[in-house]
Amino acid sequence: MALREDTTANLLGALGVAVFDHIRDSVDAAGGHGGQGGAALTTIGMLPGLSVGHLAGVLGLTHPGTVRLVERLVAEDLVEKTPSAEDGRALALKLTPLGRQRRRDILSQRNRRLQAMLETLTASERRQFDGLLRRILGDLPVPTRQQAYQVCRYCDAGPCFRNDCPVDEACPEAAADGLAAMTARR
Repeated sequence: MALREDTTANLLGALGVAVFDHIRDSVDAAGGHGGQGGAALTTIGMLPGLSVGHLAGVLGLTHPGTVRLVERLVAEDLVEKTPSAEDGRALALKLTPLGRQRRRDILSQRNRRLQAMLETLTASERRQFDGLLRRILGDLPVPTRQQAYQVCRYCDAGPCFRNDCPVDEACPEAAADGLAAMTARR
């Protein structure tokens, strides 16, 4: 059977939708705020001390929308705001103990659902698929850390950074100042 590029692209698109739906469902199952709430919790957990402005950029929300989201997370005792050590005018965001638990629940549900999708592959196919995913992700246009964080906003950074993150490697800004080192401080 001849390979049709339009079919491959269409299959990739369908897989992307299915993966996103599994991630969204895992956030909902963990009780972790629909919409961008789960992404906010996973991002703040990966990058403690992140400002509201930087979080807005990662989530692709307006600043006022991000402020409202953060206020909801603060009201639910999931996030706390402290003065930024780097800029006294900005607020640094970090997860509360309850927020860290919610993040763990979200990532656990996410992992469980994504692992279930991979069960159809043999060990050899899974290694090959891992290599293909790394190649595709490593070729993404992510010239800035913010764009890299956008790609990884629902990621469990631990496994990726233990095995060299392809998005990190594709990002010139991250390579220049060590994205992996920044996430290690969480």
